[in-house]
Amino acid sequence: MAKILFINKLWYEHVGIMQLSAVVKQHGHSSLLFVGQNIRRLRRMILKTKPEVIGFSVMTGEHRWVLKVAKKIKTI
Repeated sequence: MAKILFINKLWYEHVGIMQLSAVVKQHGHSSLLFVGQNIRRLRRMILKTKPEVIGFSVMTGEHRWVLKVAKKIKTI
């Protein structure tokens, strides 16, 4: 089954991620969450957990941050 990693820049209740995570788990997949902006920590988590799918939860105006992080993730 797939391992899915959700990434969020800020810590607050992630209702969308919670709902997606519940559905993912109901279908036998695993769900992980990374919260923060530390790229080194994120890199370590990705290398350790080896997720097959990575998704972002963002608010309006955070798209530049997501593009920057996604570009870095592609080089891992």
